[in-house]
Amino acid sequence: MKKPEYVKRLNKLLPRVIELCMLDNTNTLFHEFDNIMDKFGLKIEDINYVKKGNTIWVIEPQDYIEVTTLNKNSEAIIEDLFGLKEITNNDIILTTGDGPGFGDKWYKADEKQIDLFKKFISKNTSNKNKINKKKRTKKKRTNKTKTIKNKGFMNKIFGLFTK
Repeated sequence: MKKPEYVKRLNKLLPRVIELCMLDNTNTLFHEFDNIMDKFGLKIEDINYVKKGNTIWVIEPQDYIEVTTLNKNSEAIIEDLFGLKEITNNDIILTTGDGPGFGDKWYKADEKQIDLFKKFISKNTSNKNKINKKKRTKKKRTNKTKTIKNKGFMNKIFGLFTK
């Protein structure tokens, strides 16, 4: 199956989005990413569509850095990695790993994600630059303050000897 243009674009954006999330020590960006992606969660109706012989483009866990295809011959479908027999809520986002609702979420790829990811990257790249700039400025101020304090201390010592 030939990759649509939006899939190619998503494959270029996803590694950068995940890189930004990984650089964030507070996990705020992971939560923001999760909130964006929950709108595109893979549901039981999508699996039923795939089981009828159709193919959909998905963003697989755990890395979330590449768009792949999900079809009736995919391992996740054949081996029921989603645990569909245990799911009672049709609106739940399908996961693999620790069981329904607790594992790694699967998402459908969508053209709308391109703009959302571009905004995410732009916003969080500029925030990161602002944070780094503040750290550099604060460090410079701290060094100047230490130098001034040291000069004052030295003047006091030399003043004692010159009187």
